[in-house]
Amino acid sequence: MTSQICEAERSAKANAPKQPQQPKQLQIGDIIPVQKVKDAVGKNRFSVLYIWSPGCSYCLESMPIVNQAHGKLKIHKAAVVGVHMQEEQAACDETRKLNNSAWVDLGLDEASFKTVNAMNAVPRFYIVDSHGKILDIINGGGVGIEPYLEESLKKIIPAYGKESI
Repeated sequence: MTSQICEAERSAKANAPKQPQQPKQLQIGDIIPVQKVKDAVGKNRFSVLYIWSPGCSYCLESMPIVNQAHGKLKIHKAAVVGVHMQEEQAACDETRKLNNSAWVDLGLDEASFKTVNAMNAVPRFYIVDSHGKILDIINGGGVGIEPYLEESLKKIIPAYGKESI
């Protein structure tokens, strides 16, 4: 009788529906796994990948800092590349317009967005090279993010912050 129960349990486990696997949280040294994002960052020596949402107050508070960083980065053949959920496109366009944001902004489908942002937390900053390799990660945002972003960029681009714009 025991062997029949074990066999039934094994059969039930084998036939159970598979749970969708959660994307792994990206770490320093990982390559961004979404081709659309890799294509966008590949145009720059370095990029600040800015994961954001127009409904996030910390993201909105970070906008002037992100805009300023983008202006400074252009001198170093680097840029900000924004990433948001595709269904937020209209709100993102309006928010960027109101904030005079000149950086590239990519709308991703839900699966791609979760691949880039497994923690599902915004804002988040990835500093990446032209191949999409993550060099640094900054979680969080708001008005207090500036020194963290500056420090991270100065480690990667020693002349960052010394330019006059």
